[in-house]
Amino acid sequence: DAQWVAYASDESGRSEVSVEAYPGRGRKQVVSSGGGHQPQWSADGRTLYYLTDDSAFVAAAVERRGGSLSFSPRRLFRLPAIVNLNDVRQTYEPLRDGGAGRSVSH
Repeated sequence: DAQWVAYASDESGRSEVSVEAYPGRGRKQVVSSGGGHQPQWSADGRTLYYLTDDSAFVAAAVERRGGSLSFSPRRLFRLPAIVNLNDVRQTYEPLRDGGAGRSVSH
């Protein structure tokens, strides 16, 4: 809906996924707990995907409540231990139908 931006920041000492109203009308909401990076919105804006520090792929369902959002994160699966994501800026791209099954590398 072009009213929210999702990003990863390490201002707390570890990378966490947060959202903020855009342009700057609200306060920051931390979505991940225990580390998170590479957030991607689904095409319909109802899900925020991200990866955790322990290589889990998470889908956080989004519920709109007035001028704020609430999130219900659910771990979908863990990536194999041999996958190294440290040097990859984006490892996946959500599908237009709301899924996140296509892998990309940049």
